[in-house]
Amino acid sequence: MANVEFRDGGRLPSGVQQVIGRRVARLGEAAEKALRVASVIGRDFDLSLLAVVSEVSEDDLLDVMEAAQHAAIVIESPGAPDRFSFAHALIEHALYNDIGSARRPRLHLRVAEALEDLCGDDPKERIGELAHHFGRATRPADAVKAIQYARQAADRALANLAPDEAVRWYREALENLDGPGLKPAGSERLHCEILIGLGNGQRQSGDAAFRETLLEAARLAQRLKATDLHVRAALANTRGNVSAVWKVDQERIAALEAAIGALGGEDSADRARLLGQIAMELTFSDDAPARLAFARDSVGMARRVDDSALLVHVLHLTAGSMLLPETLQERLSNTADALGRSEQLDDPSARLNAAFDRALTAIEAGLIDEVESSIALVVSTSSHVADPNLLYFAATLTAGAHLFAGRFGAAEAAAAEILAIGMQSGQPDVVSMYGAYLFSIRREQGRLEELAEHLSSPDLTSVVASGTMATILVELGHLERAREFYEIDAKEGFRLVRNSVWMHSLCEFAAVCAEFDDAPRAQIIAEMIAPFADHIVCAGQFWSGSVRYYLGLLATVTRDFESAERHYREAVITNDRVRAPAHAARTRVDWARMLVRRGHSGDVARARLLLEEGLAAAQRLGCRGIEARAATMLEGLSPAS
Repeated sequence: MANVEFRDGGRLPSGVQQVIGRRVARLGEAAEKALRVASVIGRDFDLSLLAVVSEVSEDDLLDVMEAAQHAAIVIESPGAPDRFSFAHALIEHALYNDIGSARRPRLHLRVAEALEDLCGDDPKERIGELAHHFGRATRPADAVKAIQYARQAADRALANLAPDEAVRWYREALENLDGPGLKPAGSERLHCEILIGLGNGQRQSGDAAFRETLLEAARLAQRLKATDLHVRAALANTRGNVSAVWKVDQERIAALEAAIGALGGEDSADRARLLGQIAMELTFSDDAPARLAFARDSVGMARRVDDSALLVHVLHLTAGSMLLPETLQERLSNTADALGRSEQLDDPSARLNAAFDRALTAIEAGLIDEVESSIALVVSTSSHVADPNLLYFAATLTAGAHLFAGRFGAAEAAAAEILAIGMQSGQPDVVSMYGAYLFSIRREQGRLEELAEHLSSPDLTSVVASGTMATILVELGHLERAREFYEIDAKEGFRLVRNSVWMHSLCEFAAVCAEFDDAPRAQIIAEMIAPFADHIVCAGQFWSGSVRYYLGLLATVTRDFESAERHYREAVITNDRVRAPAHAARTRVDWARMLVRRGHSGDVARARLLLEEGLAAAQRLGCRGIEARAATMLEGLSPAS
């Protein structure tokens, strides 16, 4: 049996076409003609528009509709007596397909022009209908209107938080612009504007193709010397955070720098945003001074422009690029300012970003109550945000907080949410990010052996620093491989890239250094991290407890037991205070090991108490590795001690 094509590209079985055709034919030739015209208007149609296009009075059309209702061909729309719908989409398709291919475009044009007259200067929600019908008309002049209305429909959809619909209309506008027919004046500029709209729609709908679309728009704007469009394209090309973990997107940076060059050197909101976005894209670069200079220039300019919304935005753009321990006080001031100002803005995205940045800074300072209130604000604000990029980063923060607090089941559920959101929205680092969380969870649970086969996976090694990899291998008992990773940076004096994971990497190396009892290297690491002894170790959303714990490990290696005890004592107090039970348990166990090693009077008894406390906490949390170490050490203590 032959098939007939649907108007949307599907196929209608010819038998169905014939059955519907016979049902409609029974109503008479006039009714059949009117219903065919209605099928051009669409599944839903109103009587006034149909009357104009079909050149039949509304009274006569009402007679047709009543007969069509009795034949179950149309139904009256509830609450709208002059509006009707075809009873089934198949009926509309059959009638539409029954119109000759040469006549359909002419009817679409008549519908478009009649609709234009009915709507006047403000078509509102009918803009999509105008775009649809002009897009299917044939005269060259109609292509111009098709492009204009498609773009307006897209802009309206984007403003109404319907990015998928916006993408569809922007694509249709581009197809009409690239097709035959007259081109609007300034068509290249219009092409660029539509590309920017398309990129925005793709980003908001979670389509990773937005990056290439906006890079294309930036290149076109640069060629046209259209500075305003160049700036818009460059600024739109972001997911609200660094493009990808551990990477630097040189093409995005080039577009941003070119836009700055086109703007000139005067203070402006656009220049402040561009500088801030460059700082953000340089988050994982190896040039910390340049990164900080961009960030501070951006913030300083935003303050001079004196616009709260701009400043909140710029403070978020630059927050990640400034994640170095020596900038903590500056970041505490910046994030407090951003969070306070965001509360005055009617912008849930700005509020979420400000709370996210405050949480990452407050945890490093050990301000746990502020961390928890900021995370609660991120979670509550997430329900008012549709951008999948922001939801992705909100989920990473939640996972990190659960992990730090020893809620490993909740952390694993949050990691699964990261994977789901990230895969759906095309996040470039989702697999590696999910893998990093899963490894961190299993590591705390003492279950790393379950993931040992993935240690060579590029998705893991791309986000796991050599210090962390060395620590993982030590915990798995692969000491020779661990030493290989350790020596990569140890032989260079641990001159690590100064970015957001610098402190975390050094502290991981401290743990490996202690395992290898490497006193010369222990002194090197201790001198580097000692100025930040009162910080919490942070690598973005991954937090590793008090820096003093690692100083205690290093002081034990260098046999400075007095300093080691002081550091361990402060580390336990801090880890308990910030509600990091796994880190507190680990600290107690290593403090006990130091006491046994020192062997002063009463040290073994104190070690036993610490081990019992660490063991109880590890058992409660399900930290099998810490539990096994504590139990083994307790068994090794003499009964009389």
